[in-house]
Amino acid sequence: MTIEAQSARHSLPLFIFTGITTHNYQHKKILQFVPELSIDKDTPIVTPNIPLLIFPLIKLIRITFPKTLTSLSPKLGYLLGRNGTLTEVSSVKTGMDQVGYIDQLNGMDHLPHWSEPPCTSIAGSEGSFFPPRELTKSEMVHIYDKDLCRIIPLKYVESVEKDGIAADLFRLPNNSYGDSAHNPENKCYDTSEYEPIQGLQIISPCQYGAAVYISNPHFFESHPKLLDSVEVLKPEREKHETYFKIQPKLGVPLEGKVRIQLNLNVTRAKDVYPVRDFRDFVFPVMWLEEVSHQMHKTHPESLS
Repeated sequence: MTIEAQSARHSLPLFIFTGITTHNYQHKKILQFVPELSIDKDTPIVTPNIPLLIFPLIKLIRITFPKTLTSLSPKLGYLLGRNGTLTEVSSVKTGMDQVGYIDQLNGMDHLPHWSEPPCTSIAGSEGSFFPPRELTKSEMVHIYDKDLCRIIPLKYVESVEKDGIAADLFRLPNNSYGDSAHNPENKCYDTSEYEPIQGLQIISPCQYGAAVYISNPHFFESHPKLLDSVEVLKPEREKHETYFKIQPKLGVPLEGKVRIQLNLNVTRAKDVYPVRDFRDFVFPVMWLEEVSHQMHKTHPESLS
């Protein structure tokens, strides 16, 4: 099944590019089913019962660590609560050297899920505006997405063109997810439940303590061990990398794709019925692609 996401800001005041100030908004996402991009509805799909796998483990965590889970929803869905105007209120900066970067989320200036910086940082864009590289001369920009439970870095690769318009190509570095041996800044994402491995990051603090992990789709640029434990997956840069093409003068993305895979760490536990016969492995549940297209009708000569 293919779902198409359309994004917009709700009640966003006009940006004023003078000084450092902030404006508040709520992000609005409209999810629409796209049948022509989906497989035949009669095609059978075999998949583990995810709620059956997750809830017994969460129940054990709740019994052992009662303060860990305080507001577990009675409903479970892959895109639950992600259609329409989101509940989060974001405050973003408008000064040109920080334009589009988040200053506060629901009144907080950090992510509460992690214990220390840089993991607690919210200094990233939600994908609509970036500080112009022509002004900042920076090789890095950052994106924040609630579903990722963190900001992610994008590194400048080269100058390109998009529909005749000059753009800077930024890519997600291959050490962004995973062990601190390949990236020391990832150390603060480690937990006692996480065995560090390249390309895989735990986000259980954002998922009610469930053993949920993020990675690139099809374990692209991840440790071979992850790919070898499952069948069919075939990682390809063109299909599975995260990248943005950003206009260097305005900081507006001409094209961008954030691609993320959600995984469940399945461990054999003889006392937990749903997983007592499972082998230990990382199960890829689904992967998502959020697309950003901007400035379709902009005249290239105005940006030369």
